[in-house]
Amino acid sequence: MGGTKETVKSGSTTENQTGNTTGGAAGGTTAVAGTGKTDRTAKANDSVYTVKELAVNAKALFGTMPECVDAALRMAGVETCTIEKARILVKNFLNQEV
Repeated sequence: MGGTKETVKSGSTTENQTGNTTGGAAGGTTAVAGTGKTDRTAKANDSVYTVKELAVNAKALFGTMPECVDAALRMAGVETCTIEKARILVKNFLNQEV
Protein backbone atom coordinates (compact mmCIF):
# COMPACT_ATOMS: atom_id res chain seq x y z
CA MET A 1 0.00 0.00 0.00
CA GLY A 2 3.00 2.29 -0.23
CA GLY A 3 2.88 3.39 3.43
CA THR A 4 -0.43 5.23 3.21
CA LYS A 5 -2.95 4.81 6.00
CA GLU A 6 -6.69 4.72 5.64
CA THR A 7 -8.62 6.61 8.29
CA VAL A 8 -12.14 6.58 9.65
CA LYS A 9 -13.44 9.87 11.01
CA SER A 10 -16.33 10.35 13.37
CA GLY A 11 -16.77 13.85 14.71
CA SER A 12 -13.46 14.79 16.30
CA THR A 13 -12.16 11.21 16.55
CA THR A 14 -9.86 9.59 14.00
CA GLU A 15 -8.57 5.99 13.93
CA ASN A 16 -6.06 4.66 11.43
CA GLN A 17 -5.41 1.05 10.44
CA THR A 18 -2.71 0.69 13.07
CA GLY A 19 -5.39 1.20 15.73
CA ASN A 20 -4.13 4.56 16.96
CA THR A 21 -6.80 7.02 17.97
CA THR A 22 -6.85 10.75 18.42
CA GLY A 23 -9.61 12.80 19.97
CA GLY A 24 -12.84 11.39 21.36
CA ALA A 25 -13.94 10.76 24.92
CA ALA A 26 -12.53 8.16 27.27
CA GLY A 27 -14.66 5.46 28.86
CA GLY A 28 -14.34 1.88 30.08
CA THR A 29 -17.63 0.53 28.74
CA THR A 30 -19.60 1.28 25.63
CA ALA A 31 -23.37 1.01 25.43
CA VAL A 32 -24.62 -1.10 22.56
CA ALA A 33 -27.62 0.87 21.37
CA GLY A 34 -30.99 -0.81 21.41
CA THR A 35 -29.87 -3.92 23.30
CA GLY A 36 -29.39 -2.74 26.86
CA LYS A 37 -25.93 -4.35 26.71
CA THR A 38 -22.53 -2.81 27.16
CA ASP A 39 -19.32 -3.75 25.39
CA ARG A 40 -16.85 -4.20 28.25
CA THR A 41 -14.06 -5.09 25.82
CA ALA A 42 -13.72 -1.44 24.83
CA LYS A 43 -10.54 0.16 26.10
CA ALA A 44 -10.44 3.62 27.62
CA ASN A 45 -9.52 5.37 24.35
CA ASP A 46 -11.31 3.17 21.80
CA SER A 47 -13.66 5.05 19.51
CA VAL A 48 -17.15 3.78 18.79
CA TYR A 49 -18.57 3.89 15.27
CA THR A 50 -21.98 3.25 13.72
CA VAL A 51 -22.66 0.32 11.41
CA LYS A 52 -22.84 2.77 8.50
CA GLU A 53 -19.44 4.30 9.27
CA LEU A 54 -17.83 0.87 9.52
CA ALA A 55 -19.54 -0.38 6.33
CA VAL A 56 -18.43 2.66 4.31
CA ASN A 57 -14.82 1.86 5.25
CA ALA A 58 -15.20 -1.94 4.91
CA LYS A 59 -12.47 -2.46 2.31
CA ALA A 60 -9.83 -0.49 4.21
CA LEU A 61 -10.70 -1.83 7.66
CA PHE A 62 -11.79 -5.42 7.04
CA GLY A 63 -10.80 -6.23 3.45
CA THR A 64 -14.38 -7.02 2.47
CA MET A 65 -17.47 -5.45 0.93
CA PRO A 66 -19.71 -2.99 2.82
CA GLU A 67 -22.65 -5.40 2.54
CA CYS A 68 -20.74 -8.05 4.50
CA VAL A 69 -19.93 -5.64 7.33
CA ASP A 70 -23.52 -4.39 7.43
CA ALA A 71 -24.92 -7.93 7.55
CA ALA A 72 -22.41 -9.15 10.15
CA LEU A 73 -23.08 -6.31 12.57
CA ARG A 74 -26.84 -6.32 12.11
CA MET A 75 -27.03 -10.10 12.65
CA ALA A 76 -25.08 -9.61 15.88
CA GLY A 77 -27.61 -6.97 16.95
CA VAL A 78 -24.98 -4.24 17.04
CA GLU A 79 -25.72 -0.63 16.10
CA THR A 80 -22.43 0.86 17.33
CA CYS A 81 -19.10 -0.72 18.30
CA THR A 82 -15.35 -0.39 18.20
CA ILE A 83 -13.33 -1.35 15.15
CA GLU A 84 -11.74 -4.26 17.04
CA LYS A 85 -15.12 -5.66 18.06
CA ALA A 86 -16.38 -5.22 14.49
CA ARG A 87 -13.33 -7.12 13.17
CA ILE A 88 -14.22 -10.07 15.38
CA LEU A 89 -17.89 -10.02 14.35
CA VAL A 90 -17.11 -9.68 10.63
CA LYS A 91 -14.52 -12.48 10.76
CA ASN A 92 -16.96 -14.82 12.53
CA PHE A 93 -19.72 -13.91 10.05
CA LEU A 94 -17.52 -14.55 7.02
CA ASN A 95 -16.29 -17.88 8.42
CA GLN A 96 -19.78 -19.27 9.12
CA GLU A 97 -20.78 -22.38 7.24
CA VAL A 98 -23.82 -21.99 5.00
